[in-house]
Amino acid sequence: MIARDWRGNLVFAYSIKVNTNVLVQAKAEALRWAISTAMKQNLINESFESDCQVCIQGLTSSTNSIP
Repeated sequence: MIARDWRGNLVFAYSIKVNTNVLVQAKAEALRWAISTAMKQNLINESFESDCQVCIQGLTSSTNSIP
């Protein structure tokens, strides 16, 4: 996870080990962890980016049919 300020400067970077070898699961866990960390830090006006279309669709979908 990398956090940047509004200028694009690095604020902090973290990494964790995930217990999976399935790429989509690892990306979903990273996104979940980033959102959870932002909430714990009371960050406002944050945005999240991912190259995992399935994860983003899962967050923005209004249906329950998420793979």
